[in-house]
Amino acid sequence: METKKTITKKSAYHGFHLNEAENKQFLDLLEKYQVRNKSQFIRKLITKRINKVVVVDPVTSQYHVSLSSLVNEFRTLGVNYARVADTYVKNKDCIIAFTSLQEQTLVLSMLCERILELALEYEKKHLSKSN
Repeated sequence: METKKTITKKSAYHGFHLNEAENKQFLDLLEKYQVRNKSQFIRKLITKRINKVVVVDPVTSQYHVSLSSLVNEFRTLGVNYARVADTYVKNKDCIIAFTSLQEQTLVLSMLCERILELALEYEKKHLSKSN
């Protein structure tokens, strides 16, 4: 007596081959999105039901936190500088100290420019690759 298997879900199997370049691109996608199940990933990709995947790079995250902290320090310094400058302008006896403050301001200005250069260089090298 012959028994028939009944399938409750209708499904179809599709196989495909990739050349070397396509396979490398496919493996890069799997690594980029940290895929655990290739079949689900392909199915969602084909049916356009794939969710946006955000991969958080801990180094870039630390870079952002450090840069934000540095910006906040400069902001605090700017507020304090404005208060000190107002005090010096009102008091004519503090011209020598005010001159020293101006020199330190130039040094901080050059430091700020260098920080901006380094930040742009980092973003160009490391952050533009992920886009």
